[in-house]
Amino acid sequence: MAELETEFHYNGHDVAITLVEREGAWHWSYVMDATSRFELQQPGLPSSEMAHLDAIRDARSMENPSMDLTDHSLPNLFRQLGLPSTQPEIDSFISRHRPLRGEIELADAPFWTPGQAQFLREEIGEDADWAEMVDQLNALLRA
Repeated sequence: MAELETEFHYNGHDVAITLVEREGAWHWSYVMDATSRFELQQPGLPSSEMAHLDAIRDARSMENPSMDLTDHSLPNLFRQLGLPSTQPEIDSFISRHRPLRGEIELADAPFWTPGQAQFLREEIGEDADWAEMVDQLNALLRA
């Protein structure tokens, strides 16, 4: 079992990432400002040295200031949520989860992790940096 932990300061937040390889899958745990937490799993990655090195590189790239998440685009919102973020992956996510019924708030949709739901609530509730992109995602899921 491989494990990597890293902590850094990003965009005004303290972020901790733990990456654990178990049974052929990488399990990611993100904690932001010691309160906002979400986890995700990437199944299907081979348990090999190359996969281990790639996962470590990807986790460490979060520390790289050249990774500009201040560009508030839909792909970057998906990255912020820990989701696959190419256009085909975004289109697939939207088609799998739409239409979202009108009475369900976006953050209350059953397909979000608790951390993702909290992030969406905070962004909309505080009219924060990602609010416009969250609104766009909301509209796409209801179309």
